[in-house]
Amino acid sequence: MTRSLCLGLTSVALVLSLASSCSSADPPPPPGFGGGAGGTGGATDGGAGDSSSGGVSASGGNIGQDVVLDVGGGGPKVCFDPTDKTDSDGDTIADQIEGQEDPDGDGKPNSADDDSDGDGILDSVEALASGETTRDDPCAEPADTDSDGKPDFVSPDADNDGLLDGIDADCPAGTPAAGPCRQVADCDADGVIDVVDVAASGEGGKCDGQAPPNAGLYFVVPFGEGEQKKRFSFSTGVKEADIYFLVDTTASMQPAIDNIKTSLDTTIIPKILNGDPAANPPIPAIPGAWVGVGDFKDIPWLPWGSETDDVYRWRYDIPGVGRVVGDITEPANSGGVFSAPENVRQILGFLTASGGGDGPESTTQALWMAASTLDYRVTGGGGPWPPNEASQAVCGALNPPQTAPCYIATDWQAECDAANRIGRACFRPGKLPVFAIITDAAFHNGPSSANDYAFPPSVGAVLGARPYTAVVQTLNAISAKVVGVSVDTGLPGQARYELGQLATATGSEYAPPGGAPRPLVTAKDTTSGNVSDELVRLIGLLAGQGLNNVTTVRSNYSCAGNVDCDGDNLPDPAYENPPASELSTTPFDALQLIRQVSPVAMSEPTPYISIDTETFYGIRGEAIVEFEVTALNSVINPVALKVFRVLLKVQTPSGQALGGVEGVKMIYLVVPPSSSGPA
Repeated sequence: MTRSLCLGLTSVALVLSLASSCSSADPPPPPGFGGGAGGTGGATDGGAGDSSSGGVSASGGNIGQDVVLDVGGGGPKVCFDPTDKTDSDGDTIADQIEGQEDPDGDGKPNSADDDSDGDGILDSVEALASGETTRDDPCAEPADTDSDGKPDFVSPDADNDGLLDGIDADCPAGTPAAGPCRQVADCDADGVIDVVDVAASGEGGKCDGQAPPNAGLYFVVPFGEGEQKKRFSFSTGVKEADIYFLVDTTASMQPAIDNIKTSLDTTIIPKILNGDPAANPPIPAIPGAWVGVGDFKDIPWLPWGSETDDVYRWRYDIPGVGRVVGDITEPANSGGVFSAPENVRQILGFLTASGGGDGPESTTQALWMAASTLDYRVTGGGGPWPPNEASQAVCGALNPPQTAPCYIATDWQAECDAANRIGRACFRPGKLPVFAIITDAAFHNGPSSANDYAFPPSVGAVLGARPYTAVVQTLNAISAKVVGVSVDTGLPGQARYELGQLATATGSEYAPPGGAPRPLVTAKDTTSGNVSDELVRLIGLLAGQGLNNVTTVRSNYSCAGNVDCDGDNLPDPAYENPPASELSTTPFDALQLIRQVSPVAMSEPTPYISIDTETFYGIRGEAIVEFEVTALNSVINPVALKVFRVLLKVQTPSGQALGGVEGVKMIYLVVPPSSSGPA
């Protein structure tokens, strides 16, 4: 398609022409973006937009729009005496037109200066209108691209697109531009205006026919010109998760523990992080997965457990190694080959099965402690657990000394390696917490009250144990998912049933294509030799078919520098939005320009269960959905062009990130200067 610049317009705005070309006789396009003030330009990432009006494709698609700047103006641009064609500096522009001014301050008047505005482009070049190659008459009107009354040769920004001509460099050969970049607001015809191209790429004058991948979504929002709406696509897949292996280590579990140990670096870690497209169903990669580990047995008093049992352990004193904690930790990465972090490997290598008393175990109590940092202390006929400081001396004085279960009260605290972590498992804020439970037993204080630790309290009861409702509430408070592997060494179906009830209560479900929601739990008890394969399969179902509620959060973009601020997994330079005016030094809060972000309904079959004005409910797996962004500028009316940035992310309503790189988009908001000055 031919791209052209329409001159001689009278509105004061950056506008989008709905035709592929126009002449000076054409009427001016309406002001605004994508069809005029209050228009609903429906640009979709990678597509051609909706049918309501034209849009701009963020992926570089050419969809029939020209970006034209018109700032009005006029005035004499030809010789007052056309017979005098004196051209002292030989730049093809008569001295009468150039005059004796010195806008670049180099001490030479324009008539004697072959680069009058000092932008690095010769006046003889800037005098050429789009499509011209020569000037035969020095008295002919020189190019005035933006029709502001200042010819291009004395205008450092000829098209007034916010980029100086020296930055707004010529396109390389073979690009589809209609003319030099200094004369075309969207020089490389990639559907993104040059000022956004440069802001997104960080490279002055980038012009390669491809929109930068992070050019994302942009609006041109002149002051007072009504709402604009655009649609943009997001992925909703689980790309970042904290997976905590919570392992039953009572006596019957040794074969399952051995399977996890031997498969950790050959199956579990690589298939979680890299995925397995050949699996049935395919296992999507979770490249941002971190892992941790803890174990549980039971309260160490008969009839519930053996005297050496622990309700829950998340740190271990390993001979020859010292104390190791099972906190959520980043896997090791050697050239794309992933392996378990050292703490997880050491702890799993140390775990052995022993103890246990009755059938059910302390699964729910371990979950509560892993998800919380609140104090946990139970008492009963066997004493307190964990033992308090006063009992430490008693434990040590016994024959033989019982040191293993004796903890000083101050020892019973989380030891996270970073601030703001969640629970004793040390989940990262903003990442999806996932408990991978491996057990062959039912739960004490589980969904079946028959296995409760004697409620209400009575003689011999366990006082202080958390009821099932409190456990579910604590897991839901951090939006944790539960993946349950039921091992077939115990009573058939007991673990599987209670894991399924817990998964349903915490929204830990998946939906196969065309099917109803199901809990993320083994469909049948798993043999010990298949525990790792089943664990990976279930985590794959979580990533590929798991159900999540999906909404958005937006923030005024700011970056301290040398960290990943825009979600592309690369370090970014320091950045603050510019002030709203030249009289201020405070970065402008660009959130004031975004009125609303709403999910867009889809035709059947929908990848979600329901929808409201802010949220998709029950989005299935790695669905692609659209949100509509509404922009309005009623607050800033600058004297110079401004470009602001807002970051838009998809996440769960409680703040867990979704979609990875494709779940984070930058919105650029271009505010043209107003002829009326600041509001």
